[in-house]
Amino acid sequence: MQAKDVKRKIIDIHAHAFPDDLSERALSNMEKAFRIKARCGGRVSDLISRMDEAGIDLSVLQGVALKPEQVPSINTWMGQIQSDRIRCFGAMHPLYDRFEEELERVKAMGFWGIKFQPEFQDFWPDEERMFPFYKEMEKLKLGVLFHAGCELSRPGVIHASPERIRSVHDRFPGLLLIAGHFGGYRVWDGVERHLVGTGVLFDTACVFGDLDSQSIRRIIYSHGADKILFGSDHPLFSSREGLEGIKSLNLSEHEEDLVLGGNAWRLFGAMVSDDRIGASCGS
Repeated sequence: MQAKDVKRKIIDIHAHAFPDDLSERALSNMEKAFRIKARCGGRVSDLISRMDEAGIDLSVLQGVALKPEQVPSINTWMGQIQSDRIRCFGAMHPLYDRFEEELERVKAMGFWGIKFQPEFQDFWPDEERMFPFYKEMEKLKLGVLFHAGCELSRPGVIHASPERIRSVHDRFPGLLLIAGHFGGYRVWDGVERHLVGTGVLFDTACVFGDLDSQSIRRIIYSHGADKILFGSDHPLFSSREGLEGIKSLNLSEHEEDLVLGGNAWRLFGAMVSDDRIGASCGS
């Protein structure tokens, strides 16, 4: 299936949700850590409700393991909630020692990739101990999404800087690498110096309201609209607000189609094994 077959279908590449019995506590912890009020509830049903309101066809949950022992249970839950509306980037931790086995498991479950959170997981993306993870993911054709740039809950040292993400990309050019938060949250100068023009993908999570529209447009046109993915960072931020932000940029219809879903489907659509998702994202 080609990207042209999914014209106007919207895919949110960067969303979060939690098991019903944990969602209230998880969301409260997030609000305290980030010192902001979440726009939405944290359950999967809350996400789907907001997707329906905003007209989003598919959301991709990003798993985060704060401890290595959390990895299998998070991924098992994520595998159970996948549907024609939900796909996943699984959780992984640099200290999880059975990572090859777990990467093969999430690949078999139809996950699109893995999410790393270098600030919470206390590692540098380009340190040598991470190379076996990337090599295995490259082999399995699993993408990786990094939280990139500043972390509101932990100001100070930036682990996933544009320079370090560029280093990973240069060493593993076959790895499908997404730098979350438009290449690097609140380090836009570094994004333009080190990442614009490379093969690293950017998502749009949290960029609107932090970076002016003129700068966003400049980065999109310099980097290429074919390397930008719509992401909301639900539930801390609103899917609708993110969509409105993209539409306010006055991109061409083709460019907007790429950002809102065409790019994601081109990159990950071949990995979908559930025919219902093909039906949902096709026309």
